[in-house]
Amino acid sequence: MEDEIVVPVKPFYLGIFGTRSDLQYDSIIEDILMPMFEVVERIPEKIVGPSEGYSTLYLEKYATSHNIPWKTIYTDWQKHGRKATFMRDYTVERECNYALVFLNKKTQTLEKYAERLTKKGKHVFTYDYKNTLSYYALEEPEPEPVIQSTPKIKSQTSILTYFGK
Repeated sequence: MEDEIVVPVKPFYLGIFGTRSDLQYDSIIEDILMPMFEVVERIPEKIVGPSEGYSTLYLEKYATSHNIPWKTIYTDWQKHGRKATFMRDYTVERECNYALVFLNKKTQTLEKYAERLTKKGKHVFTYDYKNTLSYYALEEPEPEPVIQSTPKIKSQTSILTYFGK
């Protein structure tokens, strides 16, 4: 019997943070999603994003047209008040292992948030106001391959020895 090497593959759940209103659908696909999928070498199994922003609408349109499950996280201003955006982002963060963060030039908040996500072990793509896509991730050790083999049976006594009897 031959040994079978199985390398575990992590799922690709993409979370969206921030928004950009100056982007068009085609530029989001060509300049952001396609280069991101080339780096990860596959498309996401699920995309989770906020309910606000044009970029989010375009990403939701892309997901539904390509049969990628999309989950919208709403900002509950009545329940959470001023903390509503942080609660929404925390929910998105819990459900993703890859993040796309749209940075803006007015504040450094999302840039610092992207750094925190990276420190937590998430793979982070940022798209800044200069239209530059960047990728950040902690270096991970290569996953150890799991070798699954069936024992070679020589005799009845070796079977009993193998199972500890």
